[in-house]
Amino acid sequence: MIKRLLFVYFSFCLLSASAQLQLKGKVVDAQTQAPLSFGAVKIKHTTRGVLTNEDGVFQIHCKETDTLIFTYLSYHPKEIPAKKFNQNGICRLKVKENQLSTVLVNADEDYLYDLVLKTRKQLKKMPDYGSKTYFMLETESKGQPVEQIECYYNASLDGSGLKEMGLKNGRIGMAQFEDDYFVSLSTTGVLASYDLLSDKYNALPSNPLQMNKREMKRNYKLILIGLNGSKYRIKFKGKAKEEVFNGELWLDANENKLISISLKQQGLKKHPFIPLHEKHKLEDLNFELTYVFNQDNQKAEKMELAYELNYDNSSEVRPVKTNAIVLFYDHDSQFKLPFYEDETLLSDYDKIVARPYNDVFWDHNEVLLPSEKVNRYRAFFETNGVLLNFDNLSRHYEQFTNRKRPWSTDRIFRDELNLTLAQTGVYYRGVKFTRPNRMDREFEYKLNAQIFLDINVIDDSLHFITSTLIDLDKSFYSLNPDRYTSFFINSFFDLVEIHRQKLDDRLRNAPWNLEDIDKIYADAIDQLHEHLFTFRLDMLGRENPQAVEKYSQMIERELGINNRLLVLPIIQKDFVTGKKEYTITVANEKYFYALNLMEDGQYEKSIQMFMKYAEEGEHHQWLYLNLGKNYYALEEYEKACQFFDLYQSFGGTHQASLMEDCVSND
Repeated sequence: MIKRLLFVYFSFCLLSASAQLQLKGKVVDAQTQAPLSFGAVKIKHTTRGVLTNEDGVFQIHCKETDTLIFTYLSYHPKEIPAKKFNQNGICRLKVKENQLSTVLVNADEDYLYDLVLKTRKQLKKMPDYGSKTYFMLETESKGQPVEQIECYYNASLDGSGLKEMGLKNGRIGMAQFEDDYFVSLSTTGVLASYDLLSDKYNALPSNPLQMNKREMKRNYKLILIGLNGSKYRIKFKGKAKEEVFNGELWLDANENKLISISLKQQGLKKHPFIPLHEKHKLEDLNFELTYVFNQDNQKAEKMELAYELNYDNSSEVRPVKTNAIVLFYDHDSQFKLPFYEDETLLSDYDKIVARPYNDVFWDHNEVLLPSEKVNRYRAFFETNGVLLNFDNLSRHYEQFTNRKRPWSTDRIFRDELNLTLAQTGVYYRGVKFTRPNRMDREFEYKLNAQIFLDINVIDDSLHFITSTLIDLDKSFYSLNPDRYTSFFINSFFDLVEIHRQKLDDRLRNAPWNLEDIDKIYADAIDQLHEHLFTFRLDMLGRENPQAVEKYSQMIERELGINNRLLVLPIIQKDFVTGKKEYTITVANEKYFYALNLMEDGQYEKSIQMFMKYAEEGEHHQWLYLNLGKNYYALEEYEKACQFFDLYQSFGGTHQASLMEDCVSND
């Protein structure tokens, strides 16, 4: 009997599993067979759903017993059982008929202005709301892809449209644009800064929803061009001298709801776009921005941006065409945004490259199947340009050098920080520094690093990535340098990394839920700040060999790095000139670190650091002697002898035995 019950139980499990479907299909216009892009496909009686891509194609996981609901603006909705849809994979939607002939037209069309005004008042009542958001931008010139941006955001919205966007994760594709790159730096900022209901502070022209009735009648001619029951399609055409958007809108006259609005202008003059270089020009800008709203709750469903322009780079005028889509696809929940402050980052590019790429997130959050065009762009960038996950953009264009550097065993020197002292280490902006007292010291240096944490719920479990990100732009050191300056800077960042690893270990060693994470992260940051405060007290303002040894041991134990090698020796005179006057410079900080690396047997790292020292413009016999010693220790005798020859040519007379080896090898 027991065996029979078990058999029935497992058979039921297998049957349930077989009832799961992964449907892939297409939504098209019933008459023209044209694909319907970015339409909604939802599972009836649930909040689950996906969107069609640019080709009208979608993919969704469901049960055989589910029913799919297909909706698209100006089309009749349609319900199809999942089992039936699985047989052919095509949904054909019919256009709602235009009933313009049934409209009673008022001679002065005054009622149209009243309809728009009532819709505006209704939009103003909309409370704030949020949404998961997908953003895609593609740019091409002369048929060649030059740019592709793809991101997920949390969006903040209200009746005026998009207000703010918090980045979850993003990626970029780029290809060379003649001798340069064309980049759309702040498209999301442009979209978020345009207020549909107010013309104050907008960098784009006005539209009818921003005006009272008198202003509307002075600036616009409204024309009814379509009707479906209570849904009015109204064209608006500017007639004032000042620049305003032309376009059209759909609204529901019974409920005073906005369904969609398109803002268009040829040869746009008022806009926020600027060329990347001062000598470049943007010409003949044609612009269109469309908002689409849910007909039931008035929440935004999507925004579409399209513009064309001629880009004059002083040597050639190139046509550029950009299309962007913003899809608000889940108003019931939002992403858990990364623990990371990036309020100083203004451009989309900076925000994307300043954080680690999370491939697990992308594998589980693709709201759209890649269209044929998207796949074509990706393949092109992979072959002819660059596909960016995190921070390799600077290899192609130095302006996008990522100044949020992930922690590594590579050491950081003062010249890599922003707002550093001049290389002499004595004068800064024409003022000679004396070491300030301890209370004032926070104004003389700042070292900025954050523990980045990104959490995602994947298949009912938590997945996370952590990283120590060092902000070189917000870090500076303006104190008079001493023997321990490089030790202090690098040990500070190493302590942040140690606490990151502790946080990482804590997260991995227990089955936490999402509600626990905020407190765990806050506790980790509090402990980090306490540790850094003690470190600063121990290290600044006095020589403290005991503290140096304490932190050296800790960092070597936790990270395997010996920061003692960064401490400069006590020097009575300049080792190059022989003069008693000696100033600690970035160059000789690198030199003595390289020397200490060599004495510690880290010959390859020593060579790299000596070469960085040489990049400071320093060339003398001791540099060539030590480079020769490193190569000699690595048994690369040919290179060693070349540097020994240089050593002698600069007047070097020591290490005669090494010179003899080179002569005997010849």
